[in-house]
Amino acid sequence: MQYGSGVQAAQISNTFETLSIETNSFTVTDYQLILDLKDAQPAHFTAELTAVNQSSDPLDTLPFRLNPVLTVTDASLPVERRNELVIVHLSQPVGPGETLSFSINYQGMLRVESISDGVVEASDFIDPRGVRLTPTANWYPVPILSGPNMKYTQHDPAHIRLTVINSGSLPFAANLPAVGENTFEANSASWVFLIGSPRLVVEQLGDTTLITSRADLEQARGLASVFEDPLRKITPFFPDAKVQGLILMVLGEEGGLPGRTPPAAGYPLVVTPRYSPANMSASLASSHRFVIKTLVTDLWSLSGGDLDPEFGGPVTSLERAFQAVVGFLDIYVREDGNPERMQALIQSDAQMQGGVDEDRLALLEIYRQSGQEAVKNVLNQMYQKPDELRGLPYEALPQWIRLAGGMR
Repeated sequence: MQYGSGVQAAQISNTFETLSIETNSFTVTDYQLILDLKDAQPAHFTAELTAVNQSSDPLDTLPFRLNPVLTVTDASLPVERRNELVIVHLSQPVGPGETLSFSINYQGMLRVESISDGVVEASDFIDPRGVRLTPTANWYPVPILSGPNMKYTQHDPAHIRLTVINSGSLPFAANLPAVGENTFEANSASWVFLIGSPRLVVEQLGDTTLITSRADLEQARGLASVFEDPLRKITPFFPDAKVQGLILMVLGEEGGLPGRTPPAAGYPLVVTPRYSPANMSASLASSHRFVIKTLVTDLWSLSGGDLDPEFGGPVTSLERAFQAVVGFLDIYVREDGNPERMQALIQSDAQMQGGVDEDRLALLEIYRQSGQEAVKNVLNQMYQKPDELRGLPYEALPQWIRLAGGMR
């Protein structure tokens, strides 16, 4: 359960009023966000947005979600407030494919709390002692989506620039790369997570940006290599990901964050509590596979790959192919790409599991014949033909892999 404390009722809901407004008809391609903490109670926000009409008809209204405790104080276009909805009314309809830029100023005393086993915890808050803003709090305007396109904690990928001003000495970090003091920016991101705390530490370790608390710094430094070394080894399989670095957030908990934490353009993102499996012995096979799957998921996303829903629905051959890639890259990293040792590891796993993973074995066969290029060819076919794979019978997947990899 989530609720807002004090006189503010933070109505965070996954349902909306019945609208006569068509949803999924537009998207936002650019967010310019400013959080002004000169007077943190209430905090002041400015959102400058660029929207594109994706429909085949002119639009005269644009519906957004925004936490109802945040009051719109000014806007460059007329707006109507309906609880958590902010409906922008256009003076002139915007035609199909046309863009429109506008700004909204708003303010509020934001605090979202949850109760678990009788303990009250705040997932989102703004006060002089610290800031924590997750997508669940709806703290910046996000287009309303419906049906299969709706991700309550995310929006379509867009250029985002976030600046925190008048914050005093309070350090800040985000899931977006820092481009200046308390300024964060990414060319393509679908959500924003902002934290500010006097105990926050941001440290650059090679290509890894480590974000953690002062108390957890030593443990988090050791964790950086657990992710950085495998990332360096498997990145060549994903040239389209255009990796520039890794953002590693080692935090106390993950309240308010999406189940999957999608990366920003060029930066795989790992958000992990200090008690996660990755923080245990990296020599454990389960922990190692957790690390590889976390990284492969982000590299896959950065490369334009499509994934089945994390929960619900049948397991398709697309999901099985993805899991085979994770399993192949897991043994690739563990055995430094040596095909003989990788073969021995598959055989050892087969003895323990009562059968050979034929999908992973097919990937090893094409790798043994043609190296990394063969595996990249399979990945390219997976990006380009997700629906074909979803309809493929399980038993046909190993041969599909061999053909996609150019097996002779």
